[in-house]
Amino acid sequence: MPPPVASGSITLVTASPKRGELIQFACAVDGLHGKQHARIAINGYQNGEPVYGEHIVAFHDDFPAYNGEDGILLAGGSNLWSNNIPPADSSQPAQCVATLFYFAKPPSSGYTVLDTVEFTADGA
Repeated sequence: MPPPVASGSITLVTASPKRGELIQFACAVDGLHGKQHARIAINGYQNGEPVYGEHIVAFHDDFPAYNGEDGILLAGGSNLWSNNIPPADSSQPAQCVATLFYFAKPPSSGYTVLDTVEFTADGA
């Protein structure tokens, strides 16, 4: 009998996300098994150019374990957007996409997207 098919959802909880501030997502994941781990990838773009990317591991449906109860620091590390490195402008907003996904177990390869949410984050 094949394993159950995984499903999941992600929504942005933070009302007005801003670069350098904590943001939170509400996530639900069902059907992962073995060593499959749900993950969240956040990517930010300005004028269609990538200016920020982050990848957070979250184990099964134990959310918000990805960063405790405080959430995720949006663009808190070294990246084009926070460091104002062209083509990024740290004073301007970024169009962001958060993707909830998991990697396939070997011998398969690749990843499976469970859900995405798009949002705009202020730069200031």
